[in-house]
Amino acid sequence: MKSKRDVLLKSFLIFFSTIISLILGSILGSILISVYRLLFYNSTLAVDRDPFLLSWLAILGESFAILFIFLFNHFFFKIRVSFFNHSFFLGLKVASPSILFVLINLLVFSSQSHHLSPFELFTALAVSLSVGIFEEYAARGLMLGNLLSQGSRTFSFLAANLLSAMFFAGLHLINLFSASIAVTAIQMIYVFALGLIFASAYIFSKNLSVTILIHALIDGLAFAANPQAIFGLGNPKVTATQFAFQAILLIIFLYYTFRLFKKENLNEISKKWF
Repeated sequence: MKSKRDVLLKSFLIFFSTIISLILGSILGSILISVYRLLFYNSTLAVDRDPFLLSWLAILGESFAILFIFLFNHFFFKIRVSFFNHSFFLGLKVASPSILFVLINLLVFSSQSHHLSPFELFTALAVSLSVGIFEEYAARGLMLGNLLSQGSRTFSFLAANLLSAMFFAGLHLINLFSASIAVTAIQMIYVFALGLIFASAYIFSKNLSVTILIHALIDGLAFAANPQAIFGLGNPKVTATQFAFQAILLIIFLYYTFRLFKKENLNEISKKWF
């Protein structure tokens, strides 16, 4: 039986590998875009000013990041990740509070006067799906899977949930390279709250497709409402009201998570993780 120290060390390596995957994906995507621009693309705009190239840079970067994190798991971590099983609707039920974020983003999207071009819509769909796959595979599949690799014998289901949500929020520190501290901070509150719900859904269902679909839907609506957000462009302002709203949501989701793990039959959950 592995000790908590061993499991936490492996968790740190997963976190490090996730960041490395993002960096390598971005580098490889940039190289391919630069080669394409040099050989085939006739434009006087720099890459960071060309919407077409920026879109493909985002798509390729995330796609390559998925490839690298899959390779890290295949060759080093060897954590079994479950994408599909008969518990899909159970996962949806547990993840139902996340629909609130879907509705919020849907309202924001419907209030926009900007009409998406077909290519902007394609970019929003492609990037949101690839981000959903990458982040869910890393945060729920690998990190949560590692913390629960021995069932609840090393960490309780609730503790593993909280740790994986912290990991999920920590991943978004990388946004400091393109956003302000205030914007990054509110993003971390937002994703920590979502991480609690997504981790709960994966613990109860062990079906990663549930969280991938909801994650992609939330991001897709956000990207459709503000296509510039895909590239980390623009200068969004954060108000005290937004901070307060996100803090209230976090408290509600924490309460839901604690109630969930006290209410449900944890012995039944354990059978999925042994």
